[in-house]
Parts: sequence; C-alpha cells; structure tokens
Amino acid sequence: MASLSSDPIEPFLSIREWIQWHPSQEAETEPSKASATTSSDSARARSKEPTSTLVLTTAKRTFIDIRIFLAALDNNTSYANPDSAGTTAVASLQTLGPHPLPQSAVDWAMVGTSFSAIHAEGQPWHARWEHWIDSRSPLGSTPAAADEGFMFPQDGQRTLEKGSMVNPDSGKLEDYEEMWFDPDVQVIPGKGESAKRWCVVLRLDQGDWKGAVVRVGQFVQGMIMGPNELCLERWEFDLDGEKEGRRADWRRSLRVGDRYLPCAVTWSDVENLEVGHEVKHSEVVWKVEEKYCW
Repeated sequence: MASLSSDPIEPFLSIREWIQWHPSQEAETEPSKASATTSSDSARARSKEPTSTLVLTTAKRTFIDIRIFLAALDNNTSYANPDSAGTTAVASLQTLGPHPLPQSAVDWAMVGTSFSAIHAEGQPWHARWEHWIDSRSPLGSTPAAADEGFMFPQDGQRTLEKGSMVNPDSGKLEDYEEMWFDPDVQVIPGKGESAKRWCVVLRLDQGDWKGAVVRVGQFVQGMIMGPNELCLERWEFDLDGEKEGRRADWRRSLRVGDRYLPCAVTWSDVENLEVGHEVKHSEVVWKVEEKYCW
C-alpha cells in the first residue's frame, strides 16, 4: 500500500449523494478498480441518502465534515439532487434565524486532517481522515478517531469511496460505498481583493473547548465542542439570489446549538485576516490558522 501524503492541495468541496452498506460481505482490504466500477452500479440502485453531508477541505488538508439528518431539516429547508449538468443544492438558502436544530439532528460532525496516497490522474487512491474533534467521540479520545477508504474517480466530478467502518445502526464493522460530488469552488462577488476564491481556517483550542471554522469558496462551516455540548453552523453564498429576486448575500442554512461561531469573519473581513491573528469573542480566542486565495 502506498504511503500517505500530507502535501498541500487545491481546496475543494464534496457533497455526498448516497451511501450503501453491505452487511453480509467481508470487508475488502483494498478493493479493485474493476469491482468498484461494477459494484457502484448495483449500489446506486439500492442506495439512499439520509443526510445533508458537506465536506470542506483546505489547502493544508484541514477538513470539516458535517452530516445532518434530512428528516430534521424537512420543516426548514428543501433539497435537490444534482441535475445532468452537475449542479446541486445542499440546502435551500432560507435563513433559519434564532431557532437551532436539536442535537438529535446531527448524524456526524468532525474536524481533522486528510491524507492521501500519491497517484496518477484518473487512477484510484487510498485516503485517510484523522479526526481532531468528532461528535461521536469524547474530546481527547486516545487514540484519536479516524476513517479511511479507497477512492475511485467517476464521470461528472464524482468519486466513489469504498471501505469499511462501524455502521452506527448495527454497531458492526461493515463494508460501505459512498458517492461524492465535488462542485466547483466559486469566486464570490466583491470589491478588489475580495473577489477571489478564498480558503480560511480559524481554530479554537482553549481548555475544555475545541472548534474550527472553515471557509472554502461559497461555503463556510463551523463546529465547536465542549463538555456535553456541540454547536454547528453552515453558511453559503446565495449565488442565484439576484436572478431570483433576492439580494446576493451569505445566508445560514443550518444551525445546531447556540454558542457563537465566527463564521462571518471569513467573508466580512477576509482581506485583513492574517495567519496567527486572533479573533476574540468574550473570553474565547480563535486563531487564524490558514488563509489562501486563488
């Protein structure tokens, strides 16, 4: 198996389209390319997507992965499957206002670092995600939680992931397949330097509290964990707002918990942010860990 790299990459977005569990099969150590191609067709027919899952991955490979049960969002947002042109809507751009979703709405949320094997373009590769904070694991768990899989490029900006992990419904180690769609990272309208594709990371590591806020292009996600508490937010820029009679602006599409997350800093003052600077709110100090534009 090839060694895993942590070299910088171009930031990207990933939206999960479906997942399929295979409880009756033995976990494959390293799935073959042929098996991935054939199994993806059969898995698609039996697949489902119970969540709104969005992953942001930065230039230095920090990732934030938030998965919210669709059933919990039915009264707040609407969803659309990707069309033939490869466009997608993770959630409607209806601002949720002051009413957060309950903790039970969270399937999984995590922040960590990704690693991947060096590979030729168009060839499958091995990937691993090490979790710094994880909604399914107590803070400071040793060893830290991690998951990994084998990635198989597909048509239309899609990647099939195959691997094995514990199915939370059965509590057993099972094979799985997931289909991921990687939408284009968009340039957000702005003046001067702000009209670029931006990648920003803020990190909180203060006593019993840990968290991160990550922006990649048109999406921002934040997560903070403390003693018996989890807070999440997702924001997206309403790129189609003006065409549909709305003001093009950043809008929150989900919120869990009521603690402050400095998501707005990643767009309102992005030109003035510098790596190493601090963003303070009350006694909480967030540090700018990464800033990148392209």
